[in-house]
Amino acid sequence: MSGHSKWSTIKRKKGAIDSERSKVFQKLAKELYVAAKSGDPNPENNPGLRMVIEKAKGENMPKANIESAINKAKNAGNGENYESVRYEGYGPSGVAIMIDCLTDNKNRTAGFVRSTLTKRGGNLGTDGSVSYLFERKGVLVLEKVYDEDKLMEDILSLDILDFITEDDSYVIYTDSNSFIEVKDALTNMGYDKFIVSEVTFVPNNYIALDEEATEKLYQEVNYVGTCPECGSKVKATPNGYFCENDNCTFAIWPEMRYFKNKIKMTDSKVKDLLSGSGLRCKAKTKDGKEYELILKLQRNGEYINLVRDDEATQRFYQEDNVVGSCPVCGYDVVERQKGYFCKNEDCRFALWKEMRFYDNKVSVTPTKAAKLLENRALFSNLKNKDGDPYSAYLRIELNGKYVNLVVDEYVRKKKQG
Repeated sequence: MSGHSKWSTIKRKKGAIDSERSKVFQKLAKELYVAAKSGDPNPENNPGLRMVIEKAKGENMPKANIESAINKAKNAGNGENYESVRYEGYGPSGVAIMIDCLTDNKNRTAGFVRSTLTKRGGNLGTDGSVSYLFERKGVLVLEKVYDEDKLMEDILSLDILDFITEDDSYVIYTDSNSFIEVKDALTNMGYDKFIVSEVTFVPNNYIALDEEATEKLYQEVNYVGTCPECGSKVKATPNGYFCENDNCTFAIWPEMRYFKNKIKMTDSKVKDLLSGSGLRCKAKTKDGKEYELILKLQRNGEYINLVRDDEATQRFYQEDNVVGSCPVCGYDVVERQKGYFCKNEDCRFALWKEMRFYDNKVSVTPTKAAKLLENRALFSNLKNKDGDPYSAYLRIELNGKYVNLVVDEYVRKKKQG
């Protein structure tokens, strides 16, 4: 951890990130749900649930949201099964980290935690690798608006482990089992302006982090867009792209299929799909011919598939740069990334942007392609086998499935070697 008991600083950093992600209430709702479902939904008989309620109140979670999460647990069947998982590891500059998760898919969560730590300059450890560096305690941090002497006098009768005065706060440590009792007593005495109020793992030792390491430690999860099914955010993980709402099954896998075409998904491709603009990609027909189209996402039962977006694909072809007519079938020939292709999917005519003419590698620009399709085009700086330069008009010659360039007329004779 950074600094010695800088709870207010940590609280502001965590709060800023949680606010930006709009996740704090969702995380608390999940904790409330699990605590209520695993025990008595009445907080008077469930210390764990009461502790989470206190935590939710400390984050200003509306009462209606708290009650909704508990009621959901009361009325839930056996379909949703979350379990608590704890991971241990190291962050940048050797910072020891304890990570508590609630998940319904341990394999997915483990992969995500491992990837996140690695990306931030750390690594995932084994059970017990860092837990000995922490103690589970209750932490109550009060704003420094109370008289210090009176506060110290009032807490002497309470079951506390330590009291520390910071520049802008008072920090009170308690045993985890007496946390609620101590907090209630402080509240009843009028000390209710809490900056932090939680039971957590407190490190036995601290190290100082520079600004770069601190930012790296608190950097955001890689979100790639909004879930089209529930509106939550979609995050990138090593195992794919998943909705952060655990009740939503939306997922995009690292490799997707469009018929027999395998398409490797990247952050940019997923962003295009989730934005609604569609994914422009190349595919092959069953006889191996390559073509371009626009794909979109479509749910089919429990699976998310890639399907052709007919309207977007039609617009894509309408906006094509047509360079001429196909000499084989008469359809339009359009420019693509690596060449000029007939729009007739049954025609294999292709004129590449880089072609061979004897020992010469020639560039076929859109202007030259248009002239070649019309008749012929002038190419300069050609060289013969002796390395002497010359210019010539070239034309297209069809040789079975191949398209070749041949001389139609020399502009000047080759120099004698």
